[in-house]
Amino acid sequence: MRIEDSGKIWFRGETRPVYAVRVGDLFLSPGLEEGDSIDCWIEDGALCADVQGPEKFRRIARKIDLKTPPTHPGSLFNGFTKTQHADVLAVKWGDDGVSEYICAGEDYKNGKVGSLDRGEFWKRAGFY
Repeated sequence: MRIEDSGKIWFRGETRPVYAVRVGDLFLSPGLEEGDSIDCWIEDGALCADVQGPEKFRRIARKIDLKTPPTHPGSLFNGFTKTQHADVLAVKWGDDGVSEYICAGEDYKNGKVGSLDRGEFWKRAGFY
């Protein structure tokens, strides 16, 4: 499995669209906020997301199991170039089946977390 497309989904009840990826027929939103950067990949049956917010002194490692059932209704908004516009159900970063590690504030600053490569950060998160 691989990430086949990415763009934004507008979830019902939300004030703005959010970043999401498509893996096969599954849409997953890993929790990218404005001003953050993200690196996503598939590993061991999960979507892995390394979310960095250096201006917020925060870095997040998230693993979303690809077997997590999608329950959040939304509409594909923009950015998806290989996927036809549609109403979809998606998995969101706060659902059951999502593991996360957050390093923020002084821990982020003192641990020089922003400069760690992905592998080292994921080791610190306990995912490797």
